Amino acid sequence: MKKRKKLALTIVLILVLTISMSIAAFAAVRISRKRFTIATNAPRWLHVDGTKKKVTWKSTNTKVVTVKQNGVITGKKAGRATVVAKVGGKSYKCAVTVLSDKQIANRLLSKIRAKYKNASIDDCYRSGSYLNLFVSRPQGEGAFGIIYKVNLKNGKAVADDYETWGDLWWPAPRTMTVF
Repeated sequence: MKKRKKLALTIVLILVLTISMSIAAFAAVRISRKRFTIATNAPRWLHVDGTKKKVTWKSTNTKVVTVKQNGVITGKKAGRATVVAKVGGKSYKCAVTVLSDKQIANRLLSKIRAKYKNASIDDCYRSGSYLNLFVSRPQGEGAFGIIYKVNLKNGKAVADDYETWGDLWWPAPRTMTVF
C-alpha cells in the first residue's frame, strides 16, 4: 500500500512539474519589440524569443513596412503598420512607425529650437546609414552652424562639426535621441 501511494505521488509530481514547465516555456515566447520607430530604407531586425519553431512574418501594410521571413523589416514610406509574427498558432504583434527624412529632420530641429527659437535647417542629405543636417542661426542673433549626423539605425543624433561666431553656440545639444 505504501509503495502504491509513493508511486502515485511520484506520478502526480512528475505531471505537475511537466505541465508547469511547459506552461512556463510557452509563456516565455515573445516578440523582441512591441513598438518600433524606424527610418525609411533603414532595415531593422525583429525576432521571436523562447521558441525554436518556425516563425512566419507579415506586415499589415506592405506599402509602409515590408518584412522578410528572417524578421528584417524595412520602412518603405512614412506611416504606420503592424508586423505580425505567427508561431505555433499564436500571433505576436509589433506596432511600427516609419519616419521620412523630413520628419526626422523636423524632430531634430524642434529639439534644437528648445534652446534657439530661430534655428533652421540649411541642408539635409543621406550618406549611407546617416542623415546629415546643417543647422544654423542668423549671424545677428548669435550665429552658429552645426552639422548633425543622425544614425538611421538607432535614431541617435551627434553634433559632428561646429562653425561658430563667438561663444554663443555652447548651449546647443551635442547628442540627442531623435526617435
